[in-house]
Amino acid sequence: MSFSNLDFATKIRGHMGNLLLRGNTYYFRKVVPEAEDVRDAFCKREVSVSLKTKSKQLARSRSAVIQAALDVALYEIRGLSDLADRRAVYKELKAYLDDFKVTGKAQPLCFVRFWVLLCFFYSLGQGVSMLY
Repeated sequence: MSFSNLDFATKIRGHMGNLLLRGNTYYFRKVVPEAEDVRDAFCKREVSVSLKTKSKQLARSRSAVIQAALDVALYEIRGLSDLADRRAVYKELKAYLDDFKVTGKAQPLCFVRFWVLLCFFYSLGQGVSMLY
């Protein structure tokens, strides 16, 4: 029986997309894009967060929340030219993730520019699909 590289990683290391199984606990892991504006804001190569669960289903759900927050932050960072503003967005993301780690619950994101844009697209009847 042969495995593709992805199948091999899934079977051997427990890796599923951005989910990583270490021991009995799932983690979210995402490499920060190499774009200079993004790496400067994050000051690191990857984001890794313990999902504090053994359940694959709960890990997928929590991973989706973290991925959405990260996507919003990256969208915001790419739209800013000032490094201090980009780092402020990263600090907001970090505070959100820290709160998520403690409570395990998603709170509304407060990246103002994103919500204004999202409301604009919904008013056009386009929804989130216009953002991608």
